[in-house]
Amino acid sequence: MEAVPEPVNERIRQAQERVAPQLEQARRSAADLNQRVVTFIRQNPGTCLIGAVALGYLVGRIASRD
Repeated sequence: MEAVPEPVNERIRQAQERVAPQLEQARRSAADLNQRVVTFIRQNPGTCLIGAVALGYLVGRIASRD
């Protein structure tokens, strides 16, 4: 198998360096959002349960249409 030419390797490395901070920020944002959602659900279990049942009912109605 042929090796990747050096200029291509350098471009790939540079792209990784540019994208890495953005990926890390996205990971942190997703973790923060997850924690906020978990906290909301723990503080409002009844509301979340009613919402889940209502959403399930609506999805079921839409899916059963002919």
